[in-house]
Order: sequence, then C-alpha cells, then structure tokens
Amino acid sequence: MLTNHAQNAPGKLHHLCLAIILKDTGEFIGWCSLDHLDTSKPDPALFYLLKANYWGQGLATEAARALLHYAFGPMNLTSLHGGAAPENIASKRVMEKIGMQYLGTDDEGGYSFSITREAYDTNTSEQLN
Repeated sequence: MLTNHAQNAPGKLHHLCLAIILKDTGEFIGWCSLDHLDTSKPDPALFYLLKANYWGQGLATEAARALLHYAFGPMNLTSLHGGAAPENIASKRVMEKIGMQYLGTDDEGGYSFSITREAYDTNTSEQLN
C-alpha cells in the first residue's frame, strides 16, 4: 500500500486508500479510495465501503466529498469516475449527492458516473452561495 501511495503526485494518481474512522470512538468503519491501477481507464475511480451498521448516516457521502476535495485540490486531477452495482441504490445516491454526472449503465448493468474538476468547482461555488 505504501509503495502505491508513494507513486502519487499532483496530476498523477496511482492509488490512495484511506481508512474511515469514527471521530468519537476511533473505530474503523470502512475505507475510501482513489484508484488508477487500471490504466486502460482515462481517469481514476472513486470507491468507498462502510460496515453495514453505519449505512444511511451520511458517512459515505462525507468520505466521498473529502476524496473529491483531495482529488481536485492537492492532487490536481482533471476527472474521476465511479460506479455502483444495479442493486446498490444508496451508493448511486451518494454519487448524485456529490455532484457526479450519471452516464448510464456499464457493461455489467451497474450505474456509471463521472465528474470533472470544472464541474466540481462549479458545484462547490454554488453550494457556498
């Protein structure tokens, strides 16, 4: 993991995997990631996973927003993509909440999303107004 993280640089992300920890208790409840190990894809993917008993509390949305901020801020990336299995409506909703554009279904019938830095900047400035 550290070897993958060491390959990251502004404008070029290889892989970043972060733990999601509850502030109050220090409990590990999941992880979130930006990943571009599949270089056949034009941009990195955004991932998140939470323990089931923490679903529906806005934590995946909070983690995904933090990843967008990092990706389009310090990492200076131009775009990200994401996806969700067809039965995972909650994950689809997270991507909608963070401003990702729905592209349709992928080859496996799952939801496909993307977001550019420009769209992120626009969404962020609109939220501040």
